[in-house]
Amino acid sequence: MRKCIYNLLALILGIFISLIMLEVGLNIHLSRFSEQGFDMRELHNKSVSSAVPFNNFTHYRYSTMLNNEGFRDINWALEKKPGVTRVAVIGDSFTFGYGIDNTHDTYPKQLERELGTGYEVMNFGLPGANVLDIYWVYRNHVLKYDPDIVIYGFFQNDVEFRNENKDIGYCEALMPWPHSFRWLLGKLSSMKKTETLVDYLQEGRLEKACTEELLKRMDSKEVILFFVPGSASPDVEVSKMYSKITEIAKESGAEIVPEVTTMFWDMTGNEELKYRVSPEEGEMHYSSEGARFLAEMLAWHLKQ
Repeated sequence: MRKCIYNLLALILGIFISLIMLEVGLNIHLSRFSEQGFDMRELHNKSVSSAVPFNNFTHYRYSTMLNNEGFRDINWALEKKPGVTRVAVIGDSFTFGYGIDNTHDTYPKQLERELGTGYEVMNFGLPGANVLDIYWVYRNHVLKYDPDIVIYGFFQNDVEFRNENKDIGYCEALMPWPHSFRWLLGKLSSMKKTETLVDYLQEGRLEKACTEELLKRMDSKEVILFFVPGSASPDVEVSKMYSKITEIAKESGAEIVPEVTTMFWDMTGNEELKYRVSPEEGEMHYSSEGARFLAEMLAWHLKQ
């Protein structure tokens, strides 16, 4: 009996020592994925780089100038004007206004006009961005302008991470867990099948845990999140994705604007294609008319 107890204690001690060695090894391996490294990383295939912001963005149909921060807007003053509510809008190419010729027709700038005097709306949209890139924009560009409100236009593929940007490594570094647990979760996530985008938000996936953590890290500002509708009707997978993101956002303390999605589904119907840039070419980003719809819904919500 005593021998069995000794053997059990030896086994527990061996496992404990192995975990310590694994943690030390992973600390060394993941040291390159520090928060400082995250701030200084260069985003591949993006219009904004932490090293050298681009001056223009070229689309297959047009080219548009960007401001001195590398975003599609006018140059901004660092200090807010007295009595002005500053709104920062973060998101991917839908927020950027991909396919819209006139910068002032993007939904952030149309929102500024809808809100009227007393509001300044800043467009921090980044084409091709996922939630990790958007948090990078929030951390390195948005916060220094001290916005009163941050609006996040979430699109369903924002939960996809990319190997070329070492997204999984930076997610592991930003998580408040022991490295061994992050590494194990990352390995398990990579083994799971991802047949649809909603699979990334399953329990036990690093992508879901990282999305939750990044939204929580935006709690220094009032964050309003809305789900950018990708289709005219809520199919099963889109509805699942919408529900998952709503749940995650609420847990992180973000405010949800359900009207944008539900009203789009209710109002567009068979006329959905007129809200798109060039559906006949497979280009499903919003036209200036679609951007106007988003702006009107967001303005209505903010004025409540």
